[in-house]
Amino acid sequence: MSISNLENYHGFMDRLKLFLSIFIFLGGFLFLFFDNEKKILRLTFLLLSFLFSFLLLFFTSYRKLLFIFFRDSFFELKLVSWPSRKESLRMTGVVFVFAFLFSLFICFIDKCIEFLLYCIF
Repeated sequence: MSISNLENYHGFMDRLKLFLSIFIFLGGFLFLFFDNEKKILRLTFLLLSFLFSFLLLFFTSYRKLLFIFFRDSFFELKLVSWPSRKESLRMTGVVFVFAFLFSLFICFIDKCIEFLLYCIF
């Protein structure tokens, strides 16, 4: 194998650890839906399963890829130009007005169809 293939190669055990980590993570999340258990028990199990899942993921070769991904994501986040408060409020208002007008249009169309069906039948 060439060096580039070795850098991107993830062995069977790494893949197994990755899938176990994902299943443990999801299992901890899904345990929250057991309503008959105490809330403190559910939250404790959730936190412990997340911790164990991240620790298991830390001992795979994927941790370097995840570190690079998060580093690049935070770098890109710093480059985003966020709108000002005035622009945000203006756009929110435009969305609300458009949604209200569109709901009136849908209501008008619904009443027209209802009237036509009432006249026909």
